[in-house]
Amino acid sequence: MNKSLNLPQNNYSFALITLAGLIVGSILTFLFSEAFSTNLSQTLLLALIFSLFWLAFFNIKNYRESPLRNRKRYSAAFWSLLAGLLIYYVLPQSNGFAIPLSAIVIWPAAFTLVYKIAEHLQTPKEDKFVFHNGAEPRPTFRDLPKKQISKEEIAFHIDNDGLDPQIIFNVEKTGASHLIQIKDSSNADQFSHYLLKRNVIVKELGIPIEGVILMEIQFNGLKAYYQIVDDLNVTESQQLSSIDIALLENSDDLNQHIEAAISEMFKVSSPESAQKINVINYQAMLKFHMYVKRLKDKENSSLDYLSTCEGTLEICNSSYVELYNCNLQSTLTSWVNQNGLIRTDRADSQLNIEDDEPLRLNKIKLHFADCCLTDIQLLKNTLENASIKLHLTLTELNDGELTDNNSTLNLLMSDKSITVSTEAVDEEDLISVAQYFKQKTLQSLI
Repeated sequence: MNKSLNLPQNNYSFALITLAGLIVGSILTFLFSEAFSTNLSQTLLLALIFSLFWLAFFNIKNYRESPLRNRKRYSAAFWSLLAGLLIYYVLPQSNGFAIPLSAIVIWPAAFTLVYKIAEHLQTPKEDKFVFHNGAEPRPTFRDLPKKQISKEEIAFHIDNDGLDPQIIFNVEKTGASHLIQIKDSSNADQFSHYLLKRNVIVKELGIPIEGVILMEIQFNGLKAYYQIVDDLNVTESQQLSSIDIALLENSDDLNQHIEAAISEMFKVSSPESAQKINVINYQAMLKFHMYVKRLKDKENSSLDYLSTCEGTLEICNSSYVELYNCNLQSTLTSWVNQNGLIRTDRADSQLNIEDDEPLRLNKIKLHFADCCLTDIQLLKNTLENASIKLHLTLTELNDGELTDNNSTLNLLMSDKSITVSTEAVDEEDLISVAQYFKQKTLQSLI
């Protein structure tokens, strides 16, 4: 049974299960056991005893991984002791009444049956985690559905009450084209005045959320959004705040006025940092950047295969998952678009392939029978063209352990073609993926 945050079932659930258990236990006792008695006090005493045992079981079962587990263990021990005292001292004085063996079997069975039924009904049916452990083959490119995503589908995120600041200024989720982040500015509250000086309209949207007001900027029908957030980690005398600005596509005129207002504001007082994030590039490249970063983790076990298809590169490697004690396969599918940018988000129209056109899947031959992909870098001299050359470092594995034997592969990716070579490359000609990611997504404004 899945329990969020290891919390127990609600009290009303316990009450309903207890009531159902008492009803089922009474019915079964009446039908199959001589323990049923017309003496009301004896019947209630019998029900009380088994309810105490049920309460002890419920506390142990549902609180064993809860922060309250120690307290509930003592509670379970108390209910068990109380039930035992009732059996030892009270039952012998109840006109010679004793609990027969049939009742000892029927009542625990009744409570267990009711609990299992309730547990089954409360278990989510759709929330399942399915992972691939490498025992079965993964689907290839040709088996995956193809879909073109239009720019209209990648819309600016809006909720029922208007724009959600938690989405607008989240670089991984926003539909904006650029975000400007200004950290620790002493005159952030004057930002609207610099905008108004340039004939830009500024107005509040909705009500403040946690004290933060979402502002809309307008100029000739174009729109952008910003918020000012106070830094709570500084003293009152400093009064530092941060400004988050979301710029939309096709708003170049407005964006120029905003950046000009920012420049004027910085002349009076410079913030700690100010950067402009290319959201489209960031979202397109983030998966590739994080995938390469994880290659340095000790959990990275082995490279399963490299393959190419119509200019698309697929890298499949296995990583050890301690929780399940298995190797989990993960796949990175990436390509280079017409602007020479590595993408992983399936957003480029040139990747559309007709359903009746067969895909030619080509696996790249590796130097070692068993190896690990330990790093991916890029050649600097190809970054200005509409192509990129990846430099892959592979390390041989011996009984699952990394050795000192390394080899390299160079993959020249350009539009719909990938060329593989093994020529040596000087270290000074290489740039890391982290540097490349920063270069394509971040622009310092100060």
